[in-house]
Amino acid sequence: MLLALLTWPVATLTVFAAAPGCQFVAGFKTLHDLQPQVVGDCVQDQSYTVNGDAQQQTTNGLMAWRKQDNWTAFTDGYRTWVNGPSGIQTRLNTERFSWESGSPLTDMESRFFGRLNTDRQNSGLAPVALNQRLVGLAEGRAQDQLNTGGLSHYDSAGNLVFQLLLDSSRIAYASAGENLAENNYDSSRTVEMADSGLMNSPPHRANILNPAFNQAGIGVVGPDTAGRYYYAQIFLQTPS
Repeated sequence: MLLALLTWPVATLTVFAAAPGCQFVAGFKTLHDLQPQVVGDCVQDQSYTVNGDAQQQTTNGLMAWRKQDNWTAFTDGYRTWVNGPSGIQTRLNTERFSWESGSPLTDMESRFFGRLNTDRQNSGLAPVALNQRLVGLAEGRAQDQLNTGGLSHYDSAGNLVFQLLLDSSRIAYASAGENLAENNYDSSRTVEMADSGLMNSPPHRANILNPAFNQAGIGVVGPDTAGRYYYAQIFLQTPS
């Protein structure tokens, strides 16, 4: 059976400064005014995604409002402050309150993420937190691989794609890494074989077991017409 793997680590630091003239409005202003030290200053004005959700980058993280929840939240990439039915409550990004919508991961992605943290815990490391923004980037990276039918960390200009995505999404990080994989095992085995292949490859294993990484996003798409599934893991270390 086919198993292909690619890995790339990168060490850098991206930080954001407050932008003059931007402002918080509506629910974002309410949450900011209640937790100004947590939220920080605005970097850009509020914008809307194609599905109607709202988001706004701050110097400390991201403000978000999802139509399906109708609650305003702020995340620093590890923890989330939600202004919900009981006022502001704080949770890890990997957790959900009972009144929130479910996991952002598909079943395969949940299995893949679970095996990633099992690998880390079996090596005496702390689990990485699920970062929903990294999930979106990882899913896009996996879809890119399916669309092109191959694995590559670089675009046609020789740029590291995942690094460009992190920077254009204004996600701050001290270091980051990416693992890519594909295989054509059937749906009952593909996740386990992808994880096994990554763990048996020294550079991929180094990303998975990097003690500095504390957040990750997972993407799994497929199968394509040839029966292949494509995998992406994006890791990062939050800035101190």
